[in-house]
Amino acid sequence: MFIGLIVELLHHYQDGRTTKGMVLSRPACAFLRPDFTQRQSSSGSPLSKTPGNEAWFANDDYGHYLRQEGNEYVMADLKGPGAVVRMWSANPMGTLRMYFDGESTPRVKVPMRDWVAQLQKQNSVLKNFAFWAGPGWNVYFPFLYRNSLKITMEPGPKDNANGLYYHVGYQTYRPGLSVQTFVPAELDEKYELPELADQSISDSITLSPSQKLSSVKFSGSGRIQDIHLNWNYGAKDLHKTLRSIWVTGTFDGETTVSAPLGDLLAAPFGHGSVDSMEVHFTFDMPFKRDAVFTFERNTAQQGDPVLVQFSGKKESYSDLQEINYFHADFSRDRGKTRPMRDMHWLDVKGAGFLVGVNLLMQSPDRAWWGEGDEKIYVDGESFPSTFGTGTEDFFNYAWGSPVPYWTPSGSQNYTTTSANSFGYCNVSRFMQMDPIPFTKSLKFDMEMWHWADCVATWDRTVYWYGAKGATADRQTRPSWKDLELPDMVDIIRVKGAIEAEGLKYSATAGATEIQGGFSEVSGDGQIWWQDAPVGAKLTVEVPHADGEYELTINACRARDYGIHQLYWNGEKLGEPIDFYDDSLQWKQVKLGKVRITGGKSILTAECVGANAKAVQRRMFGLDYLLLKKL
Repeated sequence: MFIGLIVELLHHYQDGRTTKGMVLSRPACAFLRPDFTQRQSSSGSPLSKTPGNEAWFANDDYGHYLRQEGNEYVMADLKGPGAVVRMWSANPMGTLRMYFDGESTPRVKVPMRDWVAQLQKQNSVLKNFAFWAGPGWNVYFPFLYRNSLKITMEPGPKDNANGLYYHVGYQTYRPGLSVQTFVPAELDEKYELPELADQSISDSITLSPSQKLSSVKFSGSGRIQDIHLNWNYGAKDLHKTLRSIWVTGTFDGETTVSAPLGDLLAAPFGHGSVDSMEVHFTFDMPFKRDAVFTFERNTAQQGDPVLVQFSGKKESYSDLQEINYFHADFSRDRGKTRPMRDMHWLDVKGAGFLVGVNLLMQSPDRAWWGEGDEKIYVDGESFPSTFGTGTEDFFNYAWGSPVPYWTPSGSQNYTTTSANSFGYCNVSRFMQMDPIPFTKSLKFDMEMWHWADCVATWDRTVYWYGAKGATADRQTRPSWKDLELPDMVDIIRVKGAIEAEGLKYSATAGATEIQGGFSEVSGDGQIWWQDAPVGAKLTVEVPHADGEYELTINACRARDYGIHQLYWNGEKLGEPIDFYDDSLQWKQVKLGKVRITGGKSILTAECVGANAKAVQRRMFGLDYLLLKKL
């Protein structure tokens, strides 16, 4: 599923040796003691100051910076020694600059939107850690600094800095630790992705539909490094089979894993990667005496056999050597989305590291459910040191995109439909580059921020490492009936509509995609045209029977939508239309009489500008067309 990319200096905390650069390795959190901090700077709303009031759930999570210096907007201003390990944006823009150790000349100066592609081209290994997750822009890399690091963005002439969404995740190391500041040449170094060098631990178990209890035990000391799931690829309703198997993992007599099988492996629908259905789960799971995995199966649930394979390596740990045990805690929040509130995903007492989460969302409404911000409190903080900008932003993607992705830092494995606001959405985040350490306690909250007033379900499995004695408030295990995943298929289609998402389209400039995730749209989504420069054109081919018709379109209006002139077969359809609105909504627009000959016609939208009040992205969204025969 993933391979860890971590900073080499994490291996040198205890003796204070000088280190430099970075290495490719498996996660080290199983063996480190918390000796650094992980924090996040973001564009989150400054109104969210006090728990308990309405502003605590403020949603203007864009365009907020530390300050402005000339034409540059400061996103982070950090004191070392430390490292920036994660950068994310929903709409990267302008020129990104990174000033190290007080230097007046940036060591990194790059068009922000182009940087992912440049990094992937520069180093083949970085394609795993610099990536687009749908429209989510991500750079995972340890940019080390000895004294300081300032990160700015200078908008271009067509950019609106007040609309930028961003995260900067950074680590701060203990004072006096000597590190070598990042140099751009490090991006050219050749790295090899690690393989399991030693598979001296190996075993497997077949989980039969008729076998209620099964277990596998590993004696001695070592660490499990990979759990591989296999099944009959012709199996139907695999998600129901995986929900009928409950796993507990016990290490040295302490039960630290408790979850349904699919949720534990971050693939409750069985989707393992873009190239293969195989599922691999590769967190290190160390133990000194023994490890036992027990599988309880609901034999009343019809299903298929499932093969679970384990591999790892034998290790010799002294009695005095400290290890952190791997934890995976499943919990559920099923309830009304009003009033808004903070859901408690994890509450730990003791020392350890937060290293990831898998979420299976069940939404009965087509309105978007993922506006909620993560709030992570470390060691008794009164205000969270990690405060995000949206649930999908925490999971590396953006704008509620249904586009699947698989990376070492997380995935979107499955959505019920192309409008992933409705039905099931399975997303995960693996925090190998940016684990959050804690020495006394950690509280991980996520806002329940759904646009609709409905009853929804958040099933989450949180992954963390804990020193011996660390404990978490574990939710009572749900019943087999509660764990069942009902079928959810409900696509609303307007009668007689020609759905835009099924038509051929192209644009001369700007970005286009099919955007789902809204309850108001018909079918699976809308054609979404973003960041259109003035003069650019979007063309849509409309196949239909010849004749004369009355044309109506259903189009999006919002604060970042533009003014567009519409054409039918090259002929103007009235005057330009301003699609700006203070709220997000879809409205029908009557465009008059049109003629179709030859079995098809071309609808064109030409960008002519934007409302002075608009966020200058000049977007256009086409949901459907109606052609009424005259």
